[in-house]
Amino acid sequence: MKLQPGSLLQGGKYKIEKVLGQGGFGITYFGVQVGLNRRVAIKEFFIKEYCNRDTNTLHISIGSEGGRELVERFRRKFLKEAEMIAHLKNSHIISIYDIFEENNTAYYVMEYIDGGSLKDRVENKGVLSEAEALFYIRQIADALNYIHQNKILHLDVKPANVLLEDGQIAILIDFGISKHYDKLDGQTSTTPVGISKGYAPLEQYQQGGVQNFAPYTDIYSLGATLYYLLTGKQPPEANNVFNNGIPALPPSISVSTVMAIEKAMQPRWKDRPQSIVDFLALLNSNETIVENKMDNDDDTFVSETERKDTLFKKTVKTMTNKKQTNADRKMNHKWIIGIAVLIVSVIIGFWASGIEEKTDDILLAAETDSIIIANDSIVPVVEPTTKDTTTSLPQNEEDKAELIKAQKLAEEQKQLEEQKRQAERLAKEQRIREQEQLEKQRQAEEARLAAQRRAEEQKLQEEKAKQNITGKGTKTFYDCRYEGDLVEGKRHGSGTAYYNSGDVYVGEWKDDKMCGQGSYKDKDGNKYSGSFANDMIYGRGRYEFTDGTIYTGNFNKGQIDGKGTMTFPDGSKYIGNFNNGIREDTEATYIDPDGNIYTGNVSNDEMNGKGTLTFTNKSKYVGNFKNGMMHGYGVYYNADGSVAYRGEWVNNEPVQ
Repeated sequence: MKLQPGSLLQGGKYKIEKVLGQGGFGITYFGVQVGLNRRVAIKEFFIKEYCNRDTNTLHISIGSEGGRELVERFRRKFLKEAEMIAHLKNSHIISIYDIFEENNTAYYVMEYIDGGSLKDRVENKGVLSEAEALFYIRQIADALNYIHQNKILHLDVKPANVLLEDGQIAILIDFGISKHYDKLDGQTSTTPVGISKGYAPLEQYQQGGVQNFAPYTDIYSLGATLYYLLTGKQPPEANNVFNNGIPALPPSISVSTVMAIEKAMQPRWKDRPQSIVDFLALLNSNETIVENKMDNDDDTFVSETERKDTLFKKTVKTMTNKKQTNADRKMNHKWIIGIAVLIVSVIIGFWASGIEEKTDDILLAAETDSIIIANDSIVPVVEPTTKDTTTSLPQNEEDKAELIKAQKLAEEQKQLEEQKRQAERLAKEQRIREQEQLEKQRQAEEARLAAQRRAEEQKLQEEKAKQNITGKGTKTFYDCRYEGDLVEGKRHGSGTAYYNSGDVYVGEWKDDKMCGQGSYKDKDGNKYSGSFANDMIYGRGRYEFTDGTIYTGNFNKGQIDGKGTMTFPDGSKYIGNFNNGIREDTEATYIDPDGNIYTGNVSNDEMNGKGTLTFTNKSKYVGNFKNGMMHGYGVYYNADGSVAYRGEWVNNEPVQ
């Protein structure tokens, strides 16, 4: 049972709008943080196989004792996951705003990303270009590198767990099966088992296969994600990769990207890149990876020389093992592409840093007299001198086309990076504008409320001054309109009150209260005339009920109380004492509709106790009564006074 739209959490701080999705361990809602009018995503811990929700209280219960222990264990894991994510500070990892417990379960509140996931992007618009796919992959890699530096494995990297903010910024979500490790790479917590088919390597299928900290598990998933973005096809499961290898990728994909995917998705973990830096090196990433650990606010950079030396050694070893035919076939074109990328790298270096040369971007290999450039091929060394490169430009049309293609790819990458920076800048400016607008709205609302309060206070003062009159007049009170005598704004003397309920009082007043003689008619038609005190019927008076019943006698605090006479619509009459509206007397008289007369004891509105009942034919009964009937010992006399029966009676019948 999910929370319904309109449900409130944290005393109205958060309002549920709709369900975004549900997994085995939780439900994710779209909601609003009411005070800030901020859209948020709210994740609720809810194991659907064990949890039940009371629809009235929203309280969650668990049926069995064993179920309660399991749910509690995973609830603690849920909270620990939330606390862990909340400490992660990276632009490509979902932000946590709040963590709390309520309804016998736990919640955490995240930023809401409305751009859909990478999976949605491919399903709706088709496969991504290589440049666009690498643009997002590098962002995901940045997030993974960050959590790996903090000894965390995500273990569920896939397109569905990457959201797109404004279509440009990739945000990694769902740390539900992640694992945290200590400095010795040992687990600090256990997690539920979770397998995303096609994205999980073999070790995730094995018991204890991900016991120690090892980034290569997430790297497999990252490679599988890149495969999906470029093909639009679900990656094969790990056992199929083990038996049959990876299906061929489109021929338009560059050799370096193909090799990166193949290396990342190796069945044997030893054959994969061992770090995100190694994986990015296969993609010829020139981005510097930022060491941004949770417990250190200072940014630390990975050694560029160290990273590239490692890349060179790993890449040269791999490529020298490739089939020679492939290297021979591509050599000429790769020479051209290598030169082009080198030229573009210099141009980008000048664009990023002014006129400073970045000779570190060229990876020299002294032992083989070769360097590794753009597409991972082995080409002759280019000495970092002022050599005129125009003589090396291609002469035939095919080579020119290859050069243009390489330049275009580099330019596209530059444009994507600029678009990213532009999007981030625009998003920041938009957030500032929204905050400013909210502040203006808040100030305007405060000013409006202040003006409203001043107007109300002024009106109240004017009304008060107008109402504090003495003499004949009309005044409106909270419950009625009054016409009559006033003393300093109070009803005092004679006057009429027309109540909002429809009741009307005409009579005497004292200090704003009904006091003295008057008459009162309620909205139903009941009428009273007589004495009043302290706004209540008090003393002698006459009350006429709408059913025809009439009472004349004493009243106490609005109740029939004391001596009085009550005449009923059927002609019967009671003369005697009343106690809070109930007939109670030792010497009461009751005349029934037929004219029979009872004198004696009355209690609980009935003839009870000793009494005499005289019939219209002059016969009579003298004895005990119960609940209005002859009951107990009694004597029945004929009209002439002779005894007709003497003895016990039960419910008006003599016992023979």
